[in-house]
Amino acid sequence: MKVSVYRNLHNGLISIKSASSGLVLGHAKSVDIAWADFVVNEAGRQKVLKEKQKNVHAYVKGLLLNTIGFKPYKGRSLGPVYGSLDTIHKVTIVSYNPYKAPHFVIKGTSDKVTKASLCTVSYDGTIAGFGIE
Repeated sequence: MKVSVYRNLHNGLISIKSASSGLVLGHAKSVDIAWADFVVNEAGRQKVLKEKQKNVHAYVKGLLLNTIGFKPYKGRSLGPVYGSLDTIHKVTIVSYNPYKAPHFVIKGTSDKVTKASLCTVSYDGTIAGFGIE
């Protein structure tokens, strides 16, 4: 299932949104995504910079592989999940801060990140990726 995921500003979990319907399916502590694209909506980022108030304008989209601690929203379900990143040991940590860069970066650098073969998005804000582009 293709999804978009982002850190929920109200409950601190990862929101999982269906790419086909646009509906939030639920929330989880951690989400594994394959063929991930890191997306920043520039208009939303500019609003954050102007108003100094957070809003959802950055997300990771791709194929949902696995979740940890999934809680359905309004009775919605995820459908099948496919696996996890547990066997991958060499990962790169990715971060996003709208005040520092207009895109996702490799943590501690200014190197732009647009894609990952696999990534895990966690409720604590950590994004661990493998096959980073």
